[in-house]
Amino acid sequence: MAAKPDSLKYQGYVYQIFAKLDVPEVTLTQNEVIFLANQMQMHEDQRVPFASDDQEVLVNLRVGQFIQDVSDQVQFDFSKNPAFSRRLQKHISALLQHSVKRLPNVRIETLSQLTMHFPQLYEAITAAWKLDFSEELNVAELQLLLLYFANEYGSRQPRRNLSALVICDNGLGTSAILAARLQKEVPEIKQVKTARASGLAQLKLEDYDIIFSTLDLPGFPREYHLVSPLLLGGELDRVKSEVASYVAKYPEKSTVQQPCRFKNPAAVLTQLAGESAFCQQLLQQMTLQPIGSQGMDMNAVLSAIVTAVPDEYVKDRLEVAQRLKKRLDLAPLGLPGSHLALLHTRTRAVSKCFFAIYDLAEPIAMTAMDQSKIMVKRQLLLLAPEDLPEASANVLGMISSFLVMSDQTLQLFESGNCQEIAAAIAQQYLGQVTQRLNQARGQS
Repeated sequence: MAAKPDSLKYQGYVYQIFAKLDVPEVTLTQNEVIFLANQMQMHEDQRVPFASDDQEVLVNLRVGQFIQDVSDQVQFDFSKNPAFSRRLQKHISALLQHSVKRLPNVRIETLSQLTMHFPQLYEAITAAWKLDFSEELNVAELQLLLLYFANEYGSRQPRRNLSALVICDNGLGTSAILAARLQKEVPEIKQVKTARASGLAQLKLEDYDIIFSTLDLPGFPREYHLVSPLLLGGELDRVKSEVASYVAKYPEKSTVQQPCRFKNPAAVLTQLAGESAFCQQLLQQMTLQPIGSQGMDMNAVLSAIVTAVPDEYVKDRLEVAQRLKKRLDLAPLGLPGSHLALLHTRTRAVSKCFFAIYDLAEPIAMTAMDQSKIMVKRQLLLLAPEDLPEASANVLGMISSFLVMSDQTLQLFESGNCQEIAAAIAQQYLGQVTQRLNQARGQS
């Protein structure tokens, strides 16, 4: 048997393992050592985090079932991305073990707006949590779970046809044979990618709907179907059945977002006109400014940011800064997985709505909504008067929810310039307007 490149290190591991086993009657041949070394090397990039105890194993299993239950209810496969599953496992494990501070049961505007945007997904998460866990969560904590699912949903592009990944030992002849058979015999599969088992670390597994393999993959983080390269015997019928089952379970059109019908289209058009004018005005006045934050604590940063707001938007700067501080003390405003925070308040001390972005010269430590610690480099500020019209509230809510809709939008707000961010917000708003008008006409 031929050894893989860099095999000597792994052969050494094999000898060390069997030396620790201390089984004198077991004598390895050189071929056996090379075989085991090749297997270790092949699966090195597929390592998954092992649970440290039985309790954590149980939690991970329950999280997997939780993800599956949510997927089944909304007909969208959330189990495709191992990175998403690991993030959710880490978050839920910390919740159940009480190793992080629990969110207070207060309204967090960004999460509340997300709930309005994904009502059916939120209902599915709430129902699945009660089914799979006995721990009670308040509304804010359930909405935080929605943030994970909504971000994963928003990061995925809908696919018209199924995409399959074919994994083989060497990725050459056998994988090509299997790929050709799948495309010929299974009409639902339009795209096939072949890969060597040792090269899986370079692939984004979430890009593939169904995975087939000609060899066992211990520790593989996705569900896969073990088949022979020629799909012998009844394998082809089994594959067709599995594909048909997947298509039925996760149809092309996801039901995550529920349409709602307008009872009075004329009133809706009036509202849309007001919203559109407000959105345009808000984006035109939006600015991106630097803040010299060197050596400042959070109170000083808040004061500097409020000082930078033009006079026409605030009546009492001290009151605005105090309200922002009070909001920060109530619940964290950092955005998980980013270097952003969304500062916002609604008070009589604000004359009219204001939205701006502030780049800090020196990052400041803040707590994110999931209780993780992040270094915030960019502060987003949303100010609104107490008597905020519904049309204006809808636009501000749209911006709040758009922020956390996907990893791409987070990255845009984190590093984009003013023009890029304004264009993205306008695009998101126009998309929502189009959707609402289609719903008013009775379209899907």
